[in-house]
Amino acid sequence: MKPLVLISTLFLFAGLIYATPAGTPLPEFKSITPKVEDAPKVSQEDICSVKHSPAKAQTKLAMEGFRTGVLYMFASLINAEPTHAELSQAANWQMDQTIEILKQAQAMNKLDTKSPLRKKWFSIRLKWLHFKIKVAKGIIGFGIPSWPWLGDIVNKVKESKIFKWLQTQTAKLKEKFESLKTYIKSWFGGSTPETPATPATPATPETPATPAAPAGGAAPATVPIQDTIVRTGPGPLDATIDKAKLAEAIEKEVPAAGQEDAAVKAKLDKSIFNKNNIPKRSLMKAHVQPLDDAFVAKLQKQIETEIAKTDIIIEQLDTAKVC
Repeated sequence: MKPLVLISTLFLFAGLIYATPAGTPLPEFKSITPKVEDAPKVSQEDICSVKHSPAKAQTKLAMEGFRTGVLYMFASLINAEPTHAELSQAANWQMDQTIEILKQAQAMNKLDTKSPLRKKWFSIRLKWLHFKIKVAKGIIGFGIPSWPWLGDIVNKVKESKIFKWLQTQTAKLKEKFESLKTYIKSWFGGSTPETPATPATPATPETPATPAAPAGGAAPATVPIQDTIVRTGPGPLDATIDKAKLAEAIEKEVPAAGQEDAAVKAKLDKSIFNKNNIPKRSLMKAHVQPLDDAFVAKLQKQIETEIAKTDIIIEQLDTAKVC
């Protein structure tokens, strides 16, 4: 090294030492490894399984409420007055309460931020339920016909699984109906059976809405929807019914945007509960004359299918996966 360069280097080094305060160590150069925080993990099972949706509980309650409402409608069909009118009103009350639970389920579904596919799955079925309730309310509004002689068919048809099942459910329905008696009777205090009560303000998801008092009538008893639901096993499915295809049919049955009213009307026109679809028979023998076998088969099919659809959705709430 040249003498001039060496001297310059020594002076520079001496200057650095002089400029450093006493007791201040020179900086140490260490290898710095960045610390990466793991994001909260959500298991694939949590994301894919329908049962982990925040809307599951309210959706199940809504489906069970709707199914019970259908059973009340059927019970109204096979009973004479005054029970016929009371059961019709019970069906109407059950549908009103189910609407409130449905709203809660829809609100809970919006909170599902983990799985867009699951949110869509619930949205489709809740739209389907909304559509089916509108159909049921339309039938009740038109007036469910009273065919008390159908009660004899329910008791006499031994080979039909659906009628046997309905026979058992009707017995359970009578028990639940007692819890609604005070409420239904209050409607006759000042308002007519045709004037349904206005539902109260929708409740929180944890507390189902309490029915409002009818105008001019006594305040109805508080009857939580959970206490009126007929909890049963699934209805008997005909061996020829493909559950997978029936599940697909549920999605296809959901009306397109803006088409719900037309779809409701089409369902009402075909409904077995529509008075216009009563078989033409002699009025003198209407209460005793046996129904046509084809009509009985049609009745069985409609009731079985409606019950089966809700049963399938309730089952899927524990088993279905969306991815």
